[in-house]
Amino acid sequence: MKTRLISLIFLMIMVSGSSSLYSQSCETWFPFKQGTVIEMTHYDGKDKVTGTSRQSVLSINQSGNGFEARIKIESTGEKKDEHFESEYTVKCSDGVLKVEMNQYISPEMMGSLEGMEFEVTGDELELPQRLSVGQTLDDGEIIMKVMNQGMAMMTMSVKVFNRQISARENVTTPAGSFDCYKLTYDVESKVMLKVSSKGEEWIAEGTGVVKTATYSKSGKLTSYSLLTGITRP
Repeated sequence: MKTRLISLIFLMIMVSGSSSLYSQSCETWFPFKQGTVIEMTHYDGKDKVTGTSRQSVLSINQSGNGFEARIKIESTGEKKDEHFESEYTVKCSDGVLKVEMNQYISPEMMGSLEGMEFEVTGDELELPQRLSVGQTLDDGEIIMKVMNQGMAMMTMSVKVFNRQISARENVTTPAGSFDCYKLTYDVESKVMLKVSSKGEEWIAEGTGVVKTATYSKSGKLTSYSLLTGITRP
């Protein structure tokens, strides 16, 4: 599995907050306002740019105890003709943000499965309204089966576990300087072989994830992403 797949999985976890305009019970971990655009640039472990992604808030529907937001992701790869799009829903319910893990499959993977049958099952990853250093968060897993006439031909799984708020740090990116909570976790992915890796992300109030990093099982940096732009309506 390409490192970029894991990198995008980490990036998708960034959608974890709300604007008080929609729910006082959800703290501002992400600017949920229609028209907001977040741009991330992705790099390999040697600082080479491997692509970009733009997350746009398409719509927000308020409910009695929170809201649902529809998010669009547009990604580009190293090659000019590599362009992928996908959409997913984020929910805020009783002060907890929930992202369905069946949305965490990268656009590249979905593009490679065009024309095939597949089914996806998975958990929701949650981020509570208040974070503190030392806090542990729930695990999550996603399983995707590629089908042929109803028979499973290939199964892919990704498990995110050992999620913990490990520190509070200041992070500077091309988009500015941010006071962040640092979230660390382990990832176990399996297609034919099992691959283990580790991830880190830095989450800023009112902005979301401003930096991510992925490491091999041995601790070698394999990829990272930086917030390079944010457009607020």
